[in-house]
Amino acid sequence: MKRLLRVLRPSHAHTATTATLLLMVSAFLSRIIGLVREKFTAYLFGAGSEMDAYRAAFLLPDTIAYFLVGGAASITFITMLSRYQERGQPEEGERVMSIIISVMLVVMGATILLAELAAGVFVRWYFAGYSPEKAALATYMTRILLPAQPMFFMGGVLSAVLLVRRQFAYQAAAPLIYSLGIIVGGVLLHRQLGVSSLAVGATAGAFCGPFLLNAVGAYRAGVRFRFDLDWGDAGLHEWVKLSIPLMLGLSLVTVDGWIIAWLTSHENGLYAKLWSHQSGGFLAKDLSPEEIAALS
Repeated sequence: MKRLLRVLRPSHAHTATTATLLLMVSAFLSRIIGLVREKFTAYLFGAGSEMDAYRAAFLLPDTIAYFLVGGAASITFITMLSRYQERGQPEEGERVMSIIISVMLVVMGATILLAELAAGVFVRWYFAGYSPEKAALATYMTRILLPAQPMFFMGGVLSAVLLVRRQFAYQAAAPLIYSLGIIVGGVLLHRQLGVSSLAVGATAGAFCGPFLLNAVGAYRAGVRFRFDLDWGDAGLHEWVKLSIPLMLGLSLVTVDGWIIAWLTSHENGLYAKLWSHQSGGFLAKDLSPEEIAALS
């Protein structure tokens, strides 16, 4: 029991075996919580116009995140940070981390500000089949979700710092907290905010899980962030060069989601149904003949 508790301690330096087991359990729990989340949201709001608007609200924030960050924040920085560790230059790695976060916060902040202003135009253009009320609801939730994207980015960079130190507990817990945030948002706020409570929960979950949890872990590990806009830093340039191919590659796998979102914009509830089946595999037999015809 003592050994198990030591392995579960957040600051514990894991071996390959314990890290694999921990992340395997995390992935399993994530699927369970994801299933509970989908069943819970379906129970509260069904699979109609409200849930269509909620699903549509993720498209613009996720597109920005994929094209500006993708999964590259942690993947590429782990490589760089490991090199600094091997050279005996942990302070230099910490300095480069601060520069990357600072520069990307400025870039993402400007992009998100523009997206907040243009959200209504984007929703009306991309989801042309939505009624004015449905488009307004999707726009409102899009604006709620947009500020979550810097949280994911900073969390990705900070998680890289922890992974290099072989601390995997924070990485394992972060996605669970994010999903729980959506559930808690629905439980606490659905009477006051309706379906928008899920968007509030998602943003709160992104802050508490991917960002705050990794930030606490990095701080406990002795990492200190200093705002530094050194645009000419060699480490920043290296990170950008390593990240761009990954950003583009990871973004391409989401194209099917963009197409589905566009095709289903003229049918109430169809987008929500497709989304709910995505994790378990979509089967055409789950749709009515009219819904299949809408995709043809």
